[in-house]
Amino acid sequence: MRCPWCGNPATTHGDWWECYDTSWQQDVDALEARVKGYKAEKDATEEAERQRIAAENAAKREQSLKDQYSGKLPVEGMPVSCLKYTSLGEPDKRLNCKNFEKLEQNQKYFNVYWYDENGEIIAAGMCAQWKDDSEYMLKSFSQYYPSGSNKGQTFNYGSGSNTSGSLRDDYDSPEDLWEDNQDWYEDEDEAWDEWYDG
Repeated sequence: MRCPWCGNPATTHGDWWECYDTSWQQDVDALEARVKGYKAEKDATEEAERQRIAAENAAKREQSLKDQYSGKLPVEGMPVSCLKYTSLGEPDKRLNCKNFEKLEQNQKYFNVYWYDENGEIIAAGMCAQWKDDSEYMLKSFSQYYPSGSNKGQTFNYGSGSNTSGSLRDDYDSPEDLWEDNQDWYEDEDEAWDEWYDG
């Protein structure tokens, strides 16, 4: 009996079914390498397209937000990332609440301040990222009038109406409350909290 693969007598290499032609293995390996190369190229092209679309969408969203807030005063409910587009620009100061780094996301907040060229506070706001927020949002915003005025205009998240309390009648800003009554509070954050609560 001869081997059906090589034609040699089966006795020359043991049982004939143990003999098989390997001359085509190189072609199979080359084909497999080409298939893997095509797949890698296809995956890379698709990923590049996904990134291009994502970048394009992000740019469109950013332009839309810029158009929405540009040149206007900050308003409650707006993303903190868009404050730079407002007429006040980026806040001059940020003050995190006590234990900011240790609190859960929906428990922590920070306050932002804007000052004029004389170092007087002209606006302030409280920012937080609650449960349904995708990013930090401006929850309340207060604008202060020039020196001599004893009231600020406050915009509270969710109400849209102006409010004022006894502390706000007595103090133009949380900083004023803190500076005049440091012995009342453990820290400036506590003064801020009470001022916002009225």
